[in-house]
Amino acid sequence: MKKEKIKTIAYWVTTIFGPASFVIGGFLFATHGEQQVAEMNHLGYPLYFITILGIWKFLGAIVTVISRPSRSFFQNI
Repeated sequence: MKKEKIKTIAYWVTTIFGPASFVIGGFLFATHGEQQVAEMNHLGYPLYFITILGIWKFLGAIVTVISRPSRSFFQNI
């Protein structure tokens, strides 16, 4: 029983922290943060590419939270 609880906690921690980092990164990219602009200039990409990446990061966070694997996946681990 304790092993199941640990698996459940690990699942929810990774499900929350993973998309949270995508949301933070997406916000920084969408608002053209200083470091993101400097890095894109250094790499030679146009600045509109930052906005596209920011939107993709937001969408990735949404998809990660909405589509969760079935419980049987975790029972086999």
